[in-house]
Amino acid sequence: MAVEWKGRVFMKRFLVAVGFLTIISVGKSQIREEDLVGSMVFFPLVGLMIGGFLVGVRFISLQVFSPAVVCALVIATWVVITGALHLDGFCDTMDGLSGGRNKEEILKIMEEPNIGAKGAVALVFFLLLKVFSAQEVSAFGLLIAPMIGRWATVVAGSIASYPKPSGLGKPFVGYIKTKGLFLSTLPVFVIGLILFALNIFWYLALILLFVFVAVSYLKKRIGGITGDNLGAICEIAETLSLLVKFG
Repeated sequence: MAVEWKGRVFMKRFLVAVGFLTIISVGKSQIREEDLVGSMVFFPLVGLMIGGFLVGVRFISLQVFSPAVVCALVIATWVVITGALHLDGFCDTMDGLSGGRNKEEILKIMEEPNIGAKGAVALVFFLLLKVFSAQEVSAFGLLIAPMIGRWATVVAGSIASYPKPSGLGKPFVGYIKTKGLFLSTLPVFVIGLILFALNIFWYLALILLFVFVAVSYLKKRIGGITGDNLGAICEIAETLSLLVKFG
């Protein structure tokens, strides 16, 4: 799929990324498949916007509530502003991988609209882990975590293939090329260097290792990655961001 990179389409694709990754409405203009592919360049920047909002929520809430309550409010805000998009993918992925014995069964389970028992248990544990880890993370760590999570999905989408003939996640898997990956990575490196100096290099290396392991595992189980899997990768990468300390 050829993706245009003319300056005049950048804003449209940025708005597509905002509309896809958050609950913010950005209009109802016609969206082509090329726009969905191109919007991935802006995923990390949208993540940075989300992180900035979360930092603001935490700062204001700390003036009123205890740190433990503030952490819960931050995670709740995180879920609401993203429309639980990636959490849904995380639950579906956990259900599919734990309940399916082969590719067909795993994909079928992930397509079911309801969350299974194993997915629900994983969700509760995962949210608790996020709440507790958010108590220790710095403002800079909270700022960059959503950015890193969405960058991880771009990397995963650039090195994987889609295991089904069609699906909602197909435009985000296998089409982003070197230029798009570079453009999405550039702000991550720049902002990471500003906030964390050289520590950002080993940190991003950890995230890359996780992405490659996750993609390899999913390729072995189902022959590629789906949109649900991208959501799971985003959520886990975000949580790794909260857990890692930069010294």
